[in-house]
Amino acid sequence: KGTQGRMELIELTDQGHHLESQFEGCRAIGLYTAEGYTVVSVDGKTDMLKADQQMVIELEPDEEISLSVMGEGKCVLTETAFKRDEVLDFDADAADISTAADTGGQSDYILALKMSLGNNRWSNAMRKMNKKGMLYSPALEKKLRVLDKFFVTGIIWVVGVIICIFLIMTGLSPKLIFALIILWSIADVLLVSPMIYMVYLPKPLSAHVKRSEDLNTYERKVFEDQINYDPRHEKLMHKYRDRSGETYKGAADFWRKMNKDD
Repeated sequence: KGTQGRMELIELTDQGHHLESQFEGCRAIGLYTAEGYTVVSVDGKTDMLKADQQMVIELEPDEEISLSVMGEGKCVLTETAFKRDEVLDFDADAADISTAADTGGQSDYILALKMSLGNNRWSNAMRKMNKKGMLYSPALEKKLRVLDKFFVTGIIWVVGVIICIFLIMTGLSPKLIFALIILWSIADVLLVSPMIYMVYLPKPLSAHVKRSEDLNTYERKVFEDQINYDPRHEKLMHKYRDRSGETYKGAADFWRKMNKDD
């Protein structure tokens, strides 16, 4: 599909060996130290790769660098040139939203309402159903997980219900209290929760979503990963991972890695 590549074994010496790119377009240059050590110089900045260490440098179509290696031993050079699908720019300015993200005419309020209905601990099925038609940007996905983790909208609903119940102390009848709870619940679903989402999530929401039928190959892969993401599975895999090779810099670092706070 238009991908090209090459591999070269370089005998390292104490004299710099200048490397030239042989391809155009998007490229990935890999340097792997098979034996000894490799000193890599990229645009004047140097780094050292020990045996079995690798560096990958990604280049855009118009990007050129000055690359050289020296050292002792053997280094494997790989270069891959590939075609990259045009990916939605989620950081587009508001003026470019109409061309960058087509949400089917849905306003930010409608998007926030759907997200608030589907983004909680008891409606994962609804969330997947709502998301089937849209790809969320990484920034939007991250903030949605924060709202889910702390159950913000649910806590506000509970606070409102408690206030309604305490109104019985003012002499209101239980039937009226029950009616107030129903009205509060409707207002919470249709107004309060969507407004919380609209305030907290990156704005405008319409710039952070894209319709599934408009996705290219790369975006579809990201979209499928979002749909299939299972937080419980991720937590279990993290909890029971092999920690035999992990090192910790004090108690704070230990608890950070234990709780996956990267």
